[in-house]
Amino acid sequence: MERRLTLLYASADRALAEAVARGLRRVGGVLVPIEAKPDFTRHVCPSSSRSVTWLLLWSHAARRSNRVAWHLKTALEGQVPLLVVVLDDHPPHPVLVDRPRFDLCGWGGQHDDRRWIELIERLRYLFAPESAPRQGAPSDGVSPPSSVPQFDWVPIPAGKVRLADGGSAKVGCFEISRFPVTEGQFKCFTDQSAYPQPSQPPNDLPVWWRYFRRLPPRPAPMPEDGADLPRTRVCWFEAMAFCRWLWHFSGYQVALPSEAQWMRAARGDASHLFPWGDDPSRGRANLSPDPDSAMDPSQGKVCAIGSFDGDTSYHGVRDMLGNVHEWCITGPESPLTFDLRVDRRRVYKGGCYATPRHAAVIGLRRHASPDLRADTIGFRLIRPCQWQQ
Repeated sequence: MERRLTLLYASADRALAEAVARGLRRVGGVLVPIEAKPDFTRHVCPSSSRSVTWLLLWSHAARRSNRVAWHLKTALEGQVPLLVVVLDDHPPHPVLVDRPRFDLCGWGGQHDDRRWIELIERLRYLFAPESAPRQGAPSDGVSPPSSVPQFDWVPIPAGKVRLADGGSAKVGCFEISRFPVTEGQFKCFTDQSAYPQPSQPPNDLPVWWRYFRRLPPRPAPMPEDGADLPRTRVCWFEAMAFCRWLWHFSGYQVALPSEAQWMRAARGDASHLFPWGDDPSRGRANLSPDPDSAMDPSQGKVCAIGSFDGDTSYHGVRDMLGNVHEWCITGPESPLTFDLRVDRRRVYKGGCYATPRHAAVIGLRRHASPDLRADTIGFRLIRPCQWQQ
């Protein structure tokens, strides 16, 4: 099934909408053909259709339009895939607070192909056509790997989650990997010589490395060997590239979780301090060993996934509080939205084997430069709900 990209905008933003359409066509938009529908006045997509993706140009003019609000609500109730392109700093409509966004604030319609390339990448992450899995193609110059890692996926239903700042957010349904990515799974990526070469021109890079301005030259060695150990010493860019690589060869829309999605998987509908509840029982997770307890099984180092049965969330996701921290796709500015600019710091969640027990709670929130490689930081994956596709 071919997917159409439909631009939705207020009449006052017609010139900017035409510039967006021209830019996407110029760089070879992956979701074609492109249509334009000012003020949402017709052709509201029925709930049974998955062939249309809407690109909402959000501005002060769109915010004031009652017609826009009415049709937008209808579209969201019909579960039409929607990406919000923010044209100015006007506050979002309440029904858009948990929707994925792309920032074009301050853009005046000027020629800027990098913006359109980044926008296309965002659309690929969110709305790849279900009938066209992104398998490696001859035009990519990349041969399929000998093996693609498999993951155990846990469905997370839509709902509200209490955030680290005390606020709450609505999160749509998704699936998350039960465990962090292991060294054995990551090795499928590194064995393919998937890392860029120092002298490689940008246009010759594998598709999963394109549009990053900082490229790690080679994978870092693991502090310890073990296929079941969570993969650490991996920066945010490498985690993102692994997601793109896996998506490219598996067809699944794989990504890093946002901070809100990570907390939804860890906390569920409750507001507990820990994934398993509010009882800070020793031995539930691989955290910094307690010198006052001879019964504490924490090892003071990274251990194989699933070693601590107690570190299990309400939904059955494992190892979210201990063993290793985990990269999120979002930065410290917002737990819901993100951009791909490399100067942005990225949040990492959860505790690790060196985290003191008094600090190990779901709300623990830290952030770092995206090119940091640390012995204590790994990552896990999300993908869209398979039962709704």
